[in-house]
Amino acid sequence: MTMMQDTLPISTVRVQVVIVTYNRADCLRTGLAALQRQTHPIERIWVINNNCTDHTADVLQQAQDMGLPVVVEQMARNMGGAGGFARGLELARTYTTDWVWVMDDDVEPAPNCLAQLIAASDRYDMLQANRYQPDQGFMTEVAEMNFRIPWERLIQRIVQIDDASDQRVLDIAVATFEGAIIRHHHVVKLDLPQAEFFICGDDWDYSLRLGHRGGRIGLCGAAHLRRMLPFKSWSPSNELTWKDYFSNRNLCWLEARHGGRLFGWIRTNLRALRMLAHCIIHRKSLNSYRITGLVWLDGLSGRARNPEWLLARFK
Repeated sequence: MTMMQDTLPISTVRVQVVIVTYNRADCLRTGLAALQRQTHPIERIWVINNNCTDHTADVLQQAQDMGLPVVVEQMARNMGGAGGFARGLELARTYTTDWVWVMDDDVEPAPNCLAQLIAASDRYDMLQANRYQPDQGFMTEVAEMNFRIPWERLIQRIVQIDDASDQRVLDIAVATFEGAIIRHHHVVKLDLPQAEFFICGDDWDYSLRLGHRGGRIGLCGAAHLRRMLPFKSWSPSNELTWKDYFSNRNLCWLEARHGGRLFGWIRTNLRALRMLAHCIIHRKSLNSYRITGLVWLDGLSGRARNPEWLLARFK
């Protein structure tokens, strides 16, 4: 059941942050500085250090020296975004606030971003900041998904609030771990993000499970959040990599978990056939065929392979 935020004055709403970082020290510094400039206070900032090998440790120490309430969780190995957020939300359960604000290490919220999210949150359980890239404008979010008809598209409808002055809040189907706030009581009750996803889709899975519990998810137009790194351009000539493995396999898992076994079986086979056709038409290397085969096998079986092996094998 959705709790009504208007029972609390906005100024008394308590917030903690979870950030997952891996070898983006300069982006992380910018993001932490943006948190320090927030007009709404933040009580604690959990930073999950995914065994970074750059100067992330120095950046975190500097942030602590400047008085930011940063608590570092050092991971023994890189657990990916999914494993990092699983650990971060597990830690967030131990510290009681009204909201948990989750974000990657390459985003920069506007100074009033958190205040805008809280002000618009009275009827929502998870509220997404309005993400944008300076060269591409505001991003689209998924408003409706298909888990019933396997030969139709997974994403049925998208929405976009592309006017910076637009104050609307729109219902969406899934949020991302790029600037969404989640009610703490849902973080406590809902199963953690699935670490086996490693990257891609763990936030969609989490959002869908929240929706199954009756949670309402929205997009806040006035809460602006800048993505610092551009999306890498894709070309049919590109070889498939470990990222393609995770993104496609995880979609197979997502469809089976939320659409049912038969739906997932059909969708996994269709996806594998499309990938195979892509490899044939564009004359891909043997590794691309191998990735296609692993997506098909692991999508059907639910097998979670060792990410370290995949990253080393399919760079």
